[in-house]
Amino acid sequence: MERAIIGVTDVDGRVLLVAHPEERIAILPNDTVAPDEEWATVGRSWVEGAAGVDVTIEDIERVRRVEHAIENRDGVESVTY
Repeated sequence: MERAIIGVTDVDGRVLLVAHPEERIAILPNDTVAPDEEWATVGRSWVEGAAGVDVTIEDIERVRRVEHAIENRDGVESVTY
């Protein structure tokens, strides 16, 4: 499963962060993307639904590949782009 991480800025350049009180952190909005879904659609829907902010995705700034392997679990691996 891939993950869309959405960097949202306003006209003044301020960045939208999502607070997770139970984890005591604030992060960029993000959600998982199924193989048959579009990253931009998932990102826009998540931000608009969770943060109540209308979003226009103008371009993609960065795509990265990260591989995660979980120790002591055979065959479990997640790749994120």
